[in-house]
Amino acid sequence: MQKFGWKPQTDVQMKDLNAALAKYDINSPARVKNFMAQCGHEVDMGRIKVEGGSNAYFNRYEGRKDLGNTQPGDGHLYKGGGNMQLTGREWYQKFSNEMKDPKIMTGGAAYVAANYPWSSAAYEWKTSKINQMVDRGASVREITKKVNGGYNGLSNRIATFGKADKVFNGEGGAPKPVTPVAPAKPVAPVTPSKPSTPVTGEAHNT
Repeated sequence: MQKFGWKPQTDVQMKDLNAALAKYDINSPARVKNFMAQCGHEVDMGRIKVEGGSNAYFNRYEGRKDLGNTQPGDGHLYKGGGNMQLTGREWYQKFSNEMKDPKIMTGGAAYVAANYPWSSAAYEWKTSKINQMVDRGASVREITKKVNGGYNGLSNRIATFGKADKVFNGEGGAPKPVTPVAPAKPVAPVTPSKPSTPVTGEAHNT
């Protein structure tokens, strides 16, 4: 992560990263590179924890049916959080159910950013079927459209993918499967030699 340029993370965040990659099948170099590139742009390489803005800015999220924001205060509580900027009551509720953690709904963006920055991103990634897009060879532009709904920051996303391409190459990224080594065949036991027939000494007549 340091080579990629990501801000240092806590132990909780690193454990969450490893768990998220495994749980949500981000398990090939191509999947890892694209995932890290999009996250890298969304949160400025880990420097952004939650979406920033004034109360007036988040008031624009109030009552947004497309985000599932049905209660007063939803716009601020369920603003962008985590490394894919999970947004809206509907997404938070789905993720809370997924993780079986009701604190996600009470803590909102700040709680997700502190405890599930990677899992929230990977959950949205897999739910949106982006792994399949990567496997089909989708471009950064196509994936950006799926993640962002448009092409905001496309040039930076492409540049961040270039960094990821150099780092997560199957060694620093998704682990390569290890080919098991066949056990050595047992050595056949050596049959002990038959004891030599003793030489009978002949008596010499004198």
